[in-house]
Amino acid sequence: MNCNTKTASSPAPAGTERQPSPDASQQEATHRAPCEFLTDPILKKLGDNVDFPTLVTNALEKSIQALIENKDSYVANPGVSFSRNRSLPLDKVVRILLTMGAKSLQNELLNYFNFDEDTPYDSAFCMQRQKLLPEGMQFVMNTFNKNLDELMTPTKFRGMQVFAYDGSDVLLPTDRNDTDTYVNGIKGSGYNCRHLNSLCDPLTHRIYAYSFETTKKSDERSELLTLCKTVQPGSLILSDRGMEGYNVCAGIMNAGQHFITRIKDINSNGMLSGLVDRLPNDDEFDKTITMILTRSQARKFKEDPRYKVLMPNIAFDYYDKSDTYEITLRFLRFKLDNGEYECLVTDLPEDIMPASDFKAVYFWRWNGSENTFRDLKYTLGLTSFHARTHSGRIQEVTATLILYNYVAMLAYHTSIQQSTKETSGLKYGYIIRFTTAANICRALLTGMVCGKCALKLMKRFLTPIRPDRQFARNIRSQRARFFCFRCAI
Repeated sequence: MNCNTKTASSPAPAGTERQPSPDASQQEATHRAPCEFLTDPILKKLGDNVDFPTLVTNALEKSIQALIENKDSYVANPGVSFSRNRSLPLDKVVRILLTMGAKSLQNELLNYFNFDEDTPYDSAFCMQRQKLLPEGMQFVMNTFNKNLDELMTPTKFRGMQVFAYDGSDVLLPTDRNDTDTYVNGIKGSGYNCRHLNSLCDPLTHRIYAYSFETTKKSDERSELLTLCKTVQPGSLILSDRGMEGYNVCAGIMNAGQHFITRIKDINSNGMLSGLVDRLPNDDEFDKTITMILTRSQARKFKEDPRYKVLMPNIAFDYYDKSDTYEITLRFLRFKLDNGEYECLVTDLPEDIMPASDFKAVYFWRWNGSENTFRDLKYTLGLTSFHARTHSGRIQEVTATLILYNYVAMLAYHTSIQQSTKETSGLKYGYIIRFTTAANICRALLTGMVCGKCALKLMKRFLTPIRPDRQFARNIRSQRARFFCFRCAI
């Protein structure tokens, strides 16, 4: 696309400039919708008419340049790797990894080099990428996130940065000899996979931390406790039912974070089932309970209502010297529109977060984590690896996460959010489909379009957000993308 060519005007209404949400007193908090207390990400010390795609692209380029300046710490042979002048230097290898999708490796190279007659062979690319350690791409991701923090203020709700935590299996090409990732299936039909866990901003969809472990050794709870230490203290962690447990609650609190976790209902075997005597008899409730956890089976503890005796099979790592631990938790149960009940546990007191906010805030977790994994796998091609080795796969996973953050930031900046559409009098908020945004961003990274043209294209293809529309979730079994000559390492 010629950057000087005029694009058609956007059908989306004007007024896409983002404005920060107005401040509000604590007394008004219980009477306003949760979105009223969102602090939208805004550009730091820059005007509203800046070329935002170019700013984000420059932030990514600075991250790649920082890797080049410190390459001896992230290459296989320091002082030797990437020291000679070749057709595939370090920066070009990183950019190719960032723009790869689900095509064969040679076709990915042809697309990147715009079908130039001097396009390198796939074997040459494989030899060059083996020189780059997986930690190199992780360095680029961490540096890119820091550059984005310097460029924009983070999204906050009631002064807390919000993160959604979840995990998903990533299928790998079948290899029965890889015993670490091979899982036996039904009737002998096994499969290979690893487990990807991530902490992401559920509003901007930006991923801040991740882990990529084998499914057999993966423990989502321990990974959550590890990842929550890598983000800013005082943040709010949203997690699903699998993270239920006193050990996770205490671990997040000891890390200086807050949490909202969905838990099992009263009639199940979860946390609430052991607190029936302390909970109200109402169908809906909001109850704060202070208890002393212990593993002692002494009668004095069992008869004292202040104590909660944990069974030997329940893990807990935070006992003090007296083998007890005092903890205060807030349990909520509310009715959904479909007549079912949902239960949550949190450490946030009512004066910080009223009960009316929890339903809307927790819904962000689905929007932030489930949609994230869908876009990673099926839009950006995370299920289509071009490497057989674990180090090569780590390279591609990290590169896909970097590309996801790049696309998510541009897509969020282009969209017209709920807070903006209310002030501009629009009927709907507007957003660009992630698939369309990903294609435009790949073209921007490869130099096919400039930043201003990319922004015009995104604004042209905005679609309205209709929050009340619901569709049945069709669950289908997924298969890994077989190699079919896609990789050589």
